[in-house]
Amino acid sequence: ALDSVGQAAASKTPAPTGIKRIMQELAQVARGDSSVWLSTGEGVHIYPGESDVTRWRVLVEAPIGSPFDGGVFALVVTIPSDFPMRPPTILFETPVYHCNVSESGVICLDLLREKWTPDFTIPKALEAVRLLLQYPNPDAALRQWIAEVTLAHRVTNGADRRYADAAVDHTRKHAARTVGQWHSMWGC
Repeated sequence: ALDSVGQAAASKTPAPTGIKRIMQELAQVARGDSSVWLSTGEGVHIYPGESDVTRWRVLVEAPIGSPFDGGVFALVVTIPSDFPMRPPTILFETPVYHCNVSESGVICLDLLREKWTPDFTIPKALEAVRLLLQYPNPDAALRQWIAEVTLAHRVTNGADRRYADAAVDHTRKHAARTVGQWHSMWGC
């Protein structure tokens, strides 16, 4: 195929080894193989594309005890053509009040950038995103004002409630669907 300047466009489909790896990871998730996860995979639900195995929809249940507790967030995973040499792109589709997530859903997590290695799996990356909900990193903020109230919450041992209250309100407003409700909406 030719791109807009008449040059051969690179294939967006991963090489056969990348496809094999994607299918292997999905098979490990399906059979409950814990080696594909950082921990247990609890709270992460993966829905590979029916016609495109390189695009996944994911539901992440917020960790219990986090300000997002009770929320279920939809994410989109796009797997690059040179996977596993490059990380997947993971974006929040559901708005989230978090210093490490931009308003457009971009996630600042070193594991999804410079710390990625082919030894990581996509399920491990998804579990790391879930953990980021519980353990925000204000030093790698994409939204500085949220980082400032996150730090205030942390240094006051929760006495400064601006971060927690805003996260709870935002979660109620945007992430109140249950996994079952998402299934119904997506036709799963």
